[in-house]
Amino acid sequence: MKTVVIVVIMVALLITAGVMGYNMLYTQAEDIKTIIDELEVSIESENWVLALKQYTSIDKKWSKIRDIWSMLIDHTEIDYINIDLAELNSFVKSKEKNDALSKLYSLRILFSHIPDKESFTLKNIL
Repeated sequence: MKTVVIVVIMVALLITAGVMGYNMLYTQAEDIKTIIDELEVSIESENWVLALKQYTSIDKKWSKIRDIWSMLIDHTEIDYINIDLAELNSFVKSKEKNDALSKLYSLRILFSHIPDKESFTLKNIL
């Protein structure tokens, strides 16, 4: 009986940690996607000063959460985000509208895809 209780507690803790991790990923990804949307408007209107500020805001948020995310998701995804952010920085600084928008769309997909990929669904378990 004691073993059953321990197993049930461990499974409950595992499920709770999974749900909390997903909620954290989802919330942080949504925060960054909001800034990405604002950055897209700035780039489309070619307001490069504001675009650079918004990029800096994304970069700061990413720097704070990158280490936590690296414990929860595949490192390849982290690398893709780091590369896209570096390229986006270059495109914003050089005022390359089309290239910057391309990287923004790529980042938006990554920040949408990662929480979905890590969600606790039957599809992801099987």
